[in-house]
Amino acid sequence: LAAALVAFGFILIPRVESGALRVAVTLYMCLVSAMGLTALLQRREGYACFAAGGVLFILSDSLIGIGLFISTFPHRGLMVMLTYFAAQLLLNITLIKPNNHV
Repeated sequence: LAAALVAFGFILIPRVESGALRVAVTLYMCLVSAMGLTALLQRREGYACFAAGGVLFILSDSLIGIGLFISTFPHRGLMVMLTYFAAQLLLNITLIKPNNHV
């Protein structure tokens, strides 16, 4: 995953025209990558959900970057939102406990 993220950065970053935006996009990619890699490194109950959620979150943001800086594609908004909501669900599903009544 780390190698794929670095490769994606080498493809995406040169296509960002503004210098200030290029710095911001690079920093954001580093933060999202760190979040995804941290999710993959979890070693606790619900690991599969953390791992899948982290990867889907990276995919969601990658689709945004591709659409903004490389090339638009059909149903981009739908694909971004589906992967984003699935990522959020998977990253947070272990917080929902059975028998946890308010």
